[in-house]
Amino acid sequence: EDSDDEYDDPQNIYKKQQQMLNDVRKSIPDDVPFLVFGHIFGNANTQVVDRMYSTDLLLPHYHNPMTGLCCGSAKTGAGVQSAMEWLIPLAKRQQKERLASRKQLEEKEV
Repeated sequence: EDSDDEYDDPQNIYKKQQQMLNDVRKSIPDDVPFLVFGHIFGNANTQVVDRMYSTDLLLPHYHNPMTGLCCGSAKTGAGVQSAMEWLIPLAKRQQKERLASRKQLEEKEV
């Protein structure tokens, strides 16, 4: 079998993407929001963008409300605002919680 075939095989591509996504997710603490942004080529259908999807298909063994999937288009910008409206407030809230926890730990040590 030609080695180029393994790169063309959709099953292999999916497995490699899945492994990469799992590796990245594992490298980020669970309390840090994680956004998977699916790029849509061409004009994005408004029924697909501007909403959050479950990551169950992408990360079937990882269930965390801090993980979301959003689709959009770099060409038109569709979906980007919705993705950021999900990510930024969640990230700010989590950052405040981490800072408050750290402060409590420091006060206990003193």
